[in-house]
Amino acid sequence: MAEDLNVSIRKFREFITLGMPLTQLQGIQWFEPERVHAWLDKFNRKGSPGVKRVRGIKVAKVPK
Repeated sequence: MAEDLNVSIRKFREFITLGMPLTQLQGIQWFEPERVHAWLDKFNRKGSPGVKRVRGIKVAKVPK
């Protein structure tokens, strides 16, 4: 999924801590691209879903 989003593994893990949607079962993490893109689309970015996000844009933590 990190490769599809064109981000580093470190940045991808940061997205997870910020609340990126995932399903976890017995230590396996499953990411549904539609849900991940919908979550990313809540933040400032350029392009449409599935398009590489602009580097340097920080993702604000969303209150739960």
